[in-house]
Amino acid sequence: MSKEKDGIWIIDKNATTLYANAAMAEILGTDGSQLIGQPSFKHVFPEDVARARCLFEARERGESAPFHFRIMREDGSAIWVDVQGTPMFTGDHEFIGIVGTFSVSDSQLESEPWCSLTRRLLANRDQVVSDTRQQPAIVVTLVIIPLLPTKASALGLRKCLAFDKLRAGSLGKTVSGHRLAS
Repeated sequence: MSKEKDGIWIIDKNATTLYANAAMAEILGTDGSQLIGQPSFKHVFPEDVARARCLFEARERGESAPFHFRIMREDGSAIWVDVQGTPMFTGDHEFIGIVGTFSVSDSQLESEPWCSLTRRLLANRDQVVSDTRQQPAIVVTLVIIPLLPTKASALGLRKCLAFDKLRAGSLGKTVSGHRLAS
């Protein structure tokens, strides 16, 4: 194990790796020199790309809130990390990239059964949204919220990709005469 506790990953405005320390390479299960010049999205699972792009775009706008995310190691396995992504700007306020600090997460919140259930439920969200006899907001409330025992789990729900997909896919649609809004 590397002496460095946190992984440092610096990417440019195109999400290309400029630098990764030994701890980051270890988290990703690769050699740091192999990361340089590679797209950072190479380490994002296909089903998580939309959320990763949303987080990247938030950094382009200057947001820097920490987040919990699943990344793909070189061998294809998943590892959960807590990320502090700090956007970098020129003196003229031009976005030039992100400095990310990654630590392996002790929390496996997204692997809890409710998140898996949420992903399965929302895999068919287009069918649910188009069916005017059902209301996705109520389905989410009745199915997911009772399974959330703590405030921490509720916060984890917002980080669950399926929840993000529901919001992104349902905003602006009309269900039983109710317009879904953010």
